[in-house]
Amino acid sequence: MARKAEQEKINKQSTVMGIILIAVLVFVIVFAFFSNPLTKWAEEWKANREAKNSSSMSIPEDDYDEPEDTGYPENEEQLGPDYQLSAPQAGDLIATITTSKGVMRFKLFPDNASFAVENFTAMARDGYYNGKKFAEIIDAFGVKSEALEETTFGGPFKSEFSKNLHNYFGALGYNAEKDANISTFHIITAGKVPDEDLDVMRGEEAKTWPMGFSEAVVEAYANNGGNPRVDGYYVVFGQLFEGKDVLEAISKIAVVFAPTEDEFNEGAEPDYTPLEDITIISVVIETY
Repeated sequence: MARKAEQEKINKQSTVMGIILIAVLVFVIVFAFFSNPLTKWAEEWKANREAKNSSSMSIPEDDYDEPEDTGYPENEEQLGPDYQLSAPQAGDLIATITTSKGVMRFKLFPDNASFAVENFTAMARDGYYNGKKFAEIIDAFGVKSEALEETTFGGPFKSEFSKNLHNYFGALGYNAEKDANISTFHIITAGKVPDEDLDVMRGEEAKTWPMGFSEAVVEAYANNGGNPRVDGYYVVFGQLFEGKDVLEAISKIAVVFAPTEDEFNEGAEPDYTPLEDITIISVVIETY
């Protein structure tokens, strides 16, 4: 009887130890999963997609892991960030945007975003942007023109993405959902990229994404600022090369109501309308 009782005691101890080991293993797995910055970023994207306010940083329904019809050309050669960030060369197409706050000049990329550049240049030459205003200033994103639905194509046009064009500070782009671009445009003014976002771009999962988060691109984001979260969602077709002070001045103009992150998460409705009118006087397209 004594041996039987002792054996039962040993069995109970083994069972308890087994349960403890399983619990510890589950804890380690759960901790590793939820502390992974890739998981955190993915969860934040999911929450952003569910946000109701279209003026926020919300991301459209497209997912990075959908290989078909991403808008990125197959087998595109990836060049260094200087392709986008360097000063224009003789013969490059440029746009000069004169505003009530000053002048900004942008290098355009017709080889990478042909529809966007064709629309922007055609509408500019027709004087379409003259007298329009910047309607929103969003701290974590950029400055956005008023809603401009007419296009040179007679309606929304296709999104074209390139692993050589990113949403660095000063990027000029269209911010409609995929393949629904109209003439409303924005300029990226987001500042320092959070360290956790840089970690995501350096991660193994990001290497399978089509937007080309090479180490050089990650460093360019770290040095120049911007918003990598909208790569693959919003089309980039130009890059600021002159007038950074003007863009920064516009980005600092106060708005009606810009909620904190906590306020936004609690359902506060932002109103990013600037308290001061910023008018687009003209957009001139020329060859550098």
